[in-house]
Amino acid sequence: MQSVTSNPDVAVRFCGIGGQGVILAANFLAQALVAEGLEHATTYAAYGPEARGTDVRADVCAARGWVAYPRVDHPRCIVAMAQKGYDATIVDAAESAIVLYDPATVEPAVEKNVKHIAIAASQISEDNFGRTSNANLIMLGAAAACFSGIDFEALVEVTGKKLVRSDDAGRALEMGREAARKAKE
Repeated sequence: MQSVTSNPDVAVRFCGIGGQGVILAANFLAQALVAEGLEHATTYAAYGPEARGTDVRADVCAARGWVAYPRVDHPRCIVAMAQKGYDATIVDAAESAIVLYDPATVEPAVEKNVKHIAIAASQISEDNFGRTSNANLIMLGAAAACFSGIDFEALVEVTGKKLVRSDDAGRALEMGREAARKAKE
């Protein structure tokens, strides 16, 4: 019989606004976690009715046993891509959580006992691709560098299979990983 856990090995929340690729990034993460051996992964997305501009969050839970509850109540890693999403999510952060945020779009609060790490994903994307649409992948690469339990190569493989511009996706993930390394120094 499979064990059931209410304390997953991975508990990550992506948050932002509609159109930023928050849900896509969470789905890529969940697929990579399954590919690397965490047998059970769930994603749970919540968003408003608007096509763009609404508050969006996507939770990723993964464990070796069955995940009892697909939502992340107290994320240990938060990837914040917009102020609106950050403000709605930071209150749920676990004690000593890692919060990755884009300084172009998020002004972090300091009242929580969390570690904030600035990743200039929008700027990196604009500088290297001429558009900000790869910011979600840059943040995903940064999350892989900051949160143990995420295999970077599995992430590159999953995104490469799903996206038309697989070379750009791999480069964006690598840029995020490098930005996280520099930010942690």
